Amino acid sequence: MKKKLITVFLILLVMISQVSIHSQSINVVRTESSINKITFYFKDYFNRENETPFDSSCTVPLLSMVPPTSFQNKFYPVLFFNGLLNQQDALMNWILNWFCCVIFERSNIDWPDEYQDLLEKIKILFPHHLRIVEAYEHTSEQSIQINGDVYFQLYFKSRFGFNKFHNDHVKVSLFTFDPDGLFPVEIANHTVKIQQKTLNRINYQNVILENVQCTVYPETLLLSSVEIFPTNRSVTSKIANPDSILHNTISKISIKLIELIHNSNNYRMKQISEFIKYFQNVSSEFNLTSYDYANLTDAIMGPSLVYDSLFHPSAVIVPLVNYKK
Repeated sequence: MKKKLITVFLILLVMISQVSIHSQSINVVRTESSINKITFYFKDYFNRENETPFDSSCTVPLLSMVPPTSFQNKFYPVLFFNGLLNQQDALMNWILNWFCCVIFERSNIDWPDEYQDLLEKIKILFPHHLRIVEAYEHTSEQSIQINGDVYFQLYFKSRFGFNKFHNDHVKVSLFTFDPDGLFPVEIANHTVKIQQKTLNRINYQNVILENVQCTVYPETLLLSSVEIFPTNRSVTSKIANPDSILHNTISKISIKLIELIHNSNNYRMKQISEFIKYFQNVSSEFNLTSYDYANLTDAIMGPSLVYDSLFHPSAVIVPLVNYKK
């Protein structure tokens, strides 16, 4: 009986040792292909003082791996009235992005099907008034892999309290792009409703791309895109209708207000006056309609991404295998 007990005890010891060895071998494998969760921060898209760096092909502004330290929030789309008063350059650049979208969407060129497909694939690189695209440039000689969930940790500001009652959405996307190639390749995307918890406050929202599997090759860009889809608001539909009372009333008020601004001697009003003249000239050149302005108004009244600040560091967290700084 004692011999049997000793035999069983020895067998158990052997089994335990084998399990231990097996677990050690598993740990070694995990160490060799360890996953690093790297955080990339969105940077000021319109920075003209401390130029936000671009990739080596000067195609896309780069994300930063350094957390922002500024106390001043950046917004995309730019907050319209704040832009008029304090950030005219950023506002003008954002308006130009809107013009680019209008002209692109209204172009009546009958492209062949193969070119239509190409345009659809490369439009992510075009300026857009509701989309911000920034990149990580992989300059190492060794490929890295994305393996797991990608987290877009974003902040949104709603204006005028309108968004509490509308279904505004955000689409986050991930692409790879070889600047020597033809077009970006989409890895994954996800669209969700923008949460609105309090009026006129900045809200945090975590949007997840689940189980992303992809290889990022040397000299390739990893593009991160955040695009806002504001809902069509009833007030802008009435403004767009040239036969509506609201459209005529706002037109008359706008004319009087613009006259007052043009005739003012106040420095700030003169700056706004210059912006209005610039806007009127471009509008006249491209023959914009009231429906184009309604689209712009939806963007102005809709939510904005808040980013590149100490308290609102919008970022994307990517699980990378074999990543080395």
